[in-house]
Amino acid sequence: PFSHVVRYQNSYFGVAADGLYLLEGTTDDSAAIPYVVKTGIDDLKAPELKTVASAYFSGRIGPAATVTLFAGETGAESYAYDTPRGPGAQNHREKFGRGVKNRYFALGLKGNGALALDSIELEINKLTRRI
Repeated sequence: PFSHVVRYQNSYFGVAADGLYLLEGTTDDSAAIPYVVKTGIDDLKAPELKTVASAYFSGRIGPAATVTLFAGETGAESYAYDTPRGPGAQNHREKFGRGVKNRYFALGLKGNGALALDSIELEINKLTRRI
């Protein structure tokens, strides 16, 4: 456990009671370092009910990840994602089920390996009803 995390000359260091630790690399004591990301909940600038057809991620995602679509404050649907074209920077797409309708959505991503996102774009379908 670190009491502080410090950035110095583009490197991060963890400060603990027994010393200073350089925080870099792709493993933690030979185990892969997992990542977990969740966006804030948003109405995507549309007050109507909507469905989210898919999400586009640009950047690098590890070889296997789980994408979670959060609908409202309580609903969540998880989808397993496998990177089909290798570890290079590219566009990734995850399709979602059609039955999830809500005004507010958030997106989650978790997995192991490299993660470097430039952007996330949701493909939404607005419904005609607000309630």
